[in-house]
Amino acid sequence: MQGLPPEESASIRAHLQTCVPCRTELAQVCGDLALLGLAVEQQPLPEGARERFLKRIAASPAVKPQEKLAEVTPIDVKTRRRGPGFWVPWVSAAAMAIVGDLSRCAKQSVE
Repeated sequence: MQGLPPEESASIRAHLQTCVPCRTELAQVCGDLALLGLAVEQQPLPEGARERFLKRIAASPAVKPQEKLAEVTPIDVKTRRRGPGFWVPWVSAAAMAIVGDLSRCAKQSVE
């Protein structure tokens, strides 16, 4: 929510590049935190909270960043061919509509 000084923000970004669990947790709560930040009145952090957080980050073991290739989701571009039975209900509905219109026109012309 951009509430940290630039030097703290940079150290947290550097930590997030190497820590998979922290990145995962951040991704899970990011949307909720943004909504919460807009919905409530801002309150100052408790005294010493930043220091405890930075100590916790510093104490976590360094993990090499993992290069994970993007997962490919195949897209099925082939459409299934529909058999002749697919059109039967549509053709019957159209035929009934045409017959109904013709009979209504015939009645109006007789009157």
